[in-house]
Amino acid sequence: MKDLWYLLESVFEPHRIGFKSITEPFDTTTPSGRAFLGMLSVFAQLERDQTRERIRDALGHKKLKGEWIGHPPLGYRILSKTDGKGNIVKDKVLTVAENESKIVKTIFQARARGKGLTEICRILERKGINGRKWSPIGIWKILRNPVYLGYGMHPAIISQKLFNAAQWEE
Repeated sequence: MKDLWYLLESVFEPHRIGFKSITEPFDTTTPSGRAFLGMLSVFAQLERDQTRERIRDALGHKKLKGEWIGHPPLGYRILSKTDGKGNIVKDKVLTVAENESKIVKTIFQARARGKGLTEICRILERKGINGRKWSPIGIWKILRNPVYLGYGMHPAIISQKLFNAAQWEE
């Protein structure tokens, strides 16, 4: 609503520009057209707010059930759990991906030994791990991610002690 009124009053009106819709019955060059557009914008804002609440509630419910939301971090895979009859009872639960979890451990161990982000990238690339170019920011994100401690309904890849040893002094 705020953006709409900013456009109408601060951008269009000073330049004597009206907004007329070809497909909708409003015309901001008339008082009734401005009023109608205002009512539409109120309902659009209401729908936006309700959608945001529904999404927040749905994501909160998934978290409470221990389901992972989004793409799994390096070292994990998404697993769907079934009830033995083929019915999914939990979807998007993280499980450890053994090969990738070794990479995560290598990253944390290297940092705990005092290696810098760029140096860790070089180590991984020299070993040909994952056959890709590693970036310092990607390594930093892995090192700062508490998901590897196993909080929630998924197994830990590293210990709290190793996580702490790999952090920077702030």
